[in-house]
Amino acid sequence: MIKIKNYTNACVTIEGKNEKIIIDPWFYDGIYQGTWHNFPRLSENQKIEAFTSVTFCLYTHLHKDHFCIETAKKYCPKDMQFLVPRVFGWQVMSNTLKEAGFNNVNVLECSAESFLTEEFDITAVPPINVTGLESQKENSMSIDAGFSIICRKNGIKLVFLAGDNLYSAVRISENIKILNNPDLIGFAYSGFASDFPFKYRFNFEEKLKILRDKEKVRFELQVDNLKLLSPKCVMPYSSEFVAVGGHAAEWRRVIGEVWTCDKFEVARRYGKALNADFVALYPEDTIIFDENGARVDYLNSSFESGESIFKEMINYSDSLTCSEGSSRVFKNTVRDSEFDFGLLELAAKNYSKAIKKHSLEPKQEIIISIDGDRRLHLDKEGSLKDINGDAGIDPFIIVDVNAGILKLIIDGDLHWDDACLSMKLNWHREPNFFCSDTLNALNYFRL
Repeated sequence: MIKIKNYTNACVTIEGKNEKIIIDPWFYDGIYQGTWHNFPRLSENQKIEAFTSVTFCLYTHLHKDHFCIETAKKYCPKDMQFLVPRVFGWQVMSNTLKEAGFNNVNVLECSAESFLTEEFDITAVPPINVTGLESQKENSMSIDAGFSIICRKNGIKLVFLAGDNLYSAVRISENIKILNNPDLIGFAYSGFASDFPFKYRFNFEEKLKILRDKEKVRFELQVDNLKLLSPKCVMPYSSEFVAVGGHAAEWRRVIGEVWTCDKFEVARRYGKALNADFVALYPEDTIIFDENGARVDYLNSSFESGESIFKEMINYSDSLTCSEGSSRVFKNTVRDSEFDFGLLELAAKNYSKAIKKHSLEPKQEIIISIDGDRRLHLDKEGSLKDINGDAGIDPFIIVDVNAGILKLIIDGDLHWDDACLSMKLNWHREPNFFCSDTLNALNYFRL
């Protein structure tokens, strides 16, 4: 018998008779500069329950809502066996675990090798989201992966993709053996974790239209690619959290107007489009596959509807801000804003080196606006200079950043990607197009 639970966001457990797997456990509030909190909310007993009898902890990628070292430190014994996929950034996960005293770290070659246990056959799924929704080319630096897990006794096949969205039909076809005919497949279903369009220079109506259009494209693309896999049951997951604080107010305002904020409705639509079973899990719910592979869903969630879930999320966010104040939520997230601007020139050299090393082709010039007082122009070759405006620079992307946050980034204490997810950066693109190589290169604008 196999039991499956989805506690929060991408955290799932797969429990057999003698072994238990936990994937992407994140139970630590305040990641990404104090912005992201768990939702649904979990009691301490539920967190302990999730880790009880766990024998293997798997991480899909290095984003903190998936790879949360603070959660591991609190709940994992030092002899826990960890599995990480060999994708871009795997060294960060492996080294971080070892620095925390966890030395039993297994790095899996995606698709190429299986990790066999008494009850499970585990294979890492490589990035299949490399084309994204806006990309002009494949993103060779995608950090996302997933896991295909076969239960050796009853042959049940489970696929959990977390942030590795089903975007590239080519990559899916290349890895069809480990992906096709799953009894259950879990996948991310919304773009709410991105700061686009929430922190870009659009009005509310424009943001809402952009997000609705993107969610329509996401749904249609993932349905088309899921049809290649013929899943028996689909399980949308890995898209729930609550962004707190005033800088995330627009995020909360916009997502409530988009249908993908309702996981129940998302599951229903995917199931209908695929003519497959569907399920949306919350912490009290359990899926059980018996010895013969038959599935039974035990749905005991206290949530009555997607609307009630969203209302509770907003109430939680509002109560946190009102009762405890933003000073608690964001304390110690920004250092002294005084720092040596000369360090930016060294960061620009690293930006330039990364472009050459990774064969990147950034399509946009970058303008960094610091506290609204100083503007720096970082061109596509890595040359840095002060400017007064943006005249004559085309195409470009502007990032408005607080000097203290920029210092954290330049010093290497905060990753550009994490800063984006914190929703504390503001952006503008002219013209409005996405270039993954520009943003990949920007990640190296640091010491």
